[in-house]
Amino acid sequence: MRKVAVRLSAQGAHPAARRPAASAQVIDPQPGNGRVDVGERVRALDSGERLELELVGPLESDASVGRISVVSPLGQAILGLRRGQIAEGDAPRGRLQFKILAVEAPKPARAA
Repeated sequence: MRKVAVRLSAQGAHPAARRPAASAQVIDPQPGNGRVDVGERVRALDSGERLELELVGPLESDASVGRISVVSPLGQAILGLRRGQIAEGDAPRGRLQFKILAVEAPKPARAA
């Protein structure tokens, strides 16, 4: 298992988010590639508690129903991880560890 250390804080932008916009690249999500990406559902384990999350854009987020923004500290911590990997970080409630149990690609939209 590979551990990925990420600082989770209320202020905290991921270091990559601090790069100048001129160096930014637009990357299309690649659902179904086994890595956590926008639009995918993630089952994770947090201190013995099972979580079901969906990684979404910042305007779609609603933590009360498990829709986590990709720009949030948790979203940044799990982005790009695969099943079995662990994200670690500091949060207001203490040190957190999230083990990725499963990554599920979004279901295709039904035609009307």
